[in-house]
Amino acid sequence: MENSTLFILAGLLFLIVTFFYWKITSRYLKKNYKVKSTRSLLTNIYHWEGVLFLSSSTTIALFFIFNYLDILKF
Repeated sequence: MENSTLFILAGLLFLIVTFFYWKITSRYLKKNYKVKSTRSLLTNIYHWEGVLFLSSSTTIALFFIFNYLDILKF
């Protein structure tokens, strides 16, 4: 598989995982914390730091699973 196709696939997979994780956690934050608290800068930094870490690690794990199952070769 070409490198450009691999990077595009990785980017799309990362964006999909990030979107779904953000949708799940944003409801939780708004429900359990006050709306004023979710607008603070420190809360947003910690939230997005977690979103980016989990999304990138999930994307890497999925790529290794795809490679192991011979769905994707890299």
